[in-house]
Amino acid sequence: GVGSFLNPVQRLELFLLPLLVGAYLALRREYVRVLRAYIVAATLLAATWPLNPLQLQKNPAGQMIANAILLLVGVGALRRFLPCLPLLVLGLFLTQSRGAIIAALVGVVVILLVQGARDRSVLATRLVPLLLCALVVFHWMPGDARARATTFRAATDSSGGYSIYIRDHYQQDAERIVAAHPLV
Repeated sequence: GVGSFLNPVQRLELFLLPLLVGAYLALRREYVRVLRAYIVAATLLAATWPLNPLQLQKNPAGQMIANAILLLVGVGALRRFLPCLPLLVLGLFLTQSRGAIIAALVGVVVILLVQGARDRSVLATRLVPLLLCALVVFHWMPGDARARATTFRAATDSSGGYSIYIRDHYQQDAERIVAAHPLV
């Protein structure tokens, strides 16, 4: 039906269209303008996240904010947007998206390994402010939000642990269903 037709069309729209637009802008050397707009949009998302007026899900919102942080750390042409960094870090932690927080940490490490070896100023100008912001924001966060962001084990006594507990049950159910119906 229509749904089976629209599903691959949506995938093309989500992946192929941005790829083509990005390639076009890169060839025209106008990609920095798009990156600046992305930083501004992510900063607005971070600023409004506590109100969540758009009722967005925390994981994609957190990843958008994490991506903006990585752009600020990795792209020198965006240096004038470094004042957005504290708000982005705050928004990232307030989303409580553990995956996005971990992705940002891993991304920063990779950027430092790739760029830090050839440019030590990356450490001083981008990493130090990021770490200071992260420490201040993490200690400023309410205790329950801090606990959720740092819970990585299944438990039934906390919201962060409970979501992992539920995911573990989904995985067990999926394994049981696949084992019972291996050819489906």
